[in-house]
Amino acid sequence: DVFKQHDTFKLRWFTPAAEVPLCGHATLASAAVLFTACGNPAPTLNFETLSGTLSVTRQQDSQRQLLQMSLPLSAAVDPLPAQLQPPASKTFTAAAAAAAAAAAGNVDPADPDGDSPAAFPQL
Repeated sequence: DVFKQHDTFKLRWFTPAAEVPLCGHATLASAAVLFTACGNPAPTLNFETLSGTLSVTRQQDSQRQLLQMSLPLSAAVDPLPAQLQPPASKTFTAAAAAAAAAAAGNVDPADPDGDSPAAFPQL
């Protein structure tokens, strides 16, 4: 059985509109299925993706199996392709966030303008 014998797999993720370069939850789920349902004995599984090789390592403690995944290091970019971007009128801007926080009484006295992440502990 190829799923039990190999430790490297090709993996791709899709939305209804486009292929996406990275989906951590689906990668962890794939590794969990290979480790548990397929009985793959490898200590680490490698997934070749558009983001590079992602590795998921199995760690066993006395009560449960833990999975640890490596993530690629890359520059911060908007993760949505242009065709999936919301219209500008629907974008939640920093000014809208500050107004919403002020209306809800969530204004940080140290940052009355609301442009600090500390002003939004619920986000």
